Amino acid sequence: MTEYYTPNAAEFQLGARQHFDYLTSVYGYQVTSAPSPLDGPFTTFFARSGRFVCVQGLSYGMSLAVELGTIGTLGTIESQFSLCTLMHLRTPHLLAPRFGDRRGQLEEMQFFAAALRQSAPDFLAGDFAALQEVLNHETALRAEAREAYEDAELSRCTALASQAFHAGQFSKVVELLQPRAHMLSKAQQAMLRLAIKRLSQSAP
Repeated sequence: MTEYYTPNAAEFQLGARQHFDYLTSVYGYQVTSAPSPLDGPFTTFFARSGRFVCVQGLSYGMSLAVELGTIGTLGTIESQFSLCTLMHLRTPHLLAPRFGDRRGQLEEMQFFAAALRQSAPDFLAGDFAALQEVLNHETALRAEAREAYEDAELSRCTALASQAFHAGQFSKVVELLQPRAHMLSKAQQAMLRLAIKRLSQSAP
């Protein structure tokens, strides 16, 4: 049986410092206050010479994110990307599903700390020559995820609209399909037009 543990803020901070200790001992980073909007009790911010690694708890203790990037002269974040993007680009084998007896943010820290060291030696050392490539890859991944979500949402809405049409619930058909009219097939557009027509015919 899998055990899932959610740490409190003090445990989170201690775990992040322990698992990512090589950032300070090997690369010379220091733990410091995170700039907004990354700051919070479940954020551990490592920074050095205009670059950072941010370990951040998300989803009420259910997940973890590790972000890298650059900091401007005024202390604000200039660029930012996810370790997962870097893993997708450089070490995709590390993204394989992992299962174990223990799960949670502390276990994820141990995994991500090792993955960061394997995936980002250049960034950790201050070499950001590949930054634009990584940012472009992250943009592409987000676009793919957004497209996949929109496709799934379209399938869900058209299925519900078909059920509503056959049940004579034409207002629901219009509600579901009209905002997505530009994405509909010819058959679905015809169903939307007919639903609108039926509504106009039934109007007093």
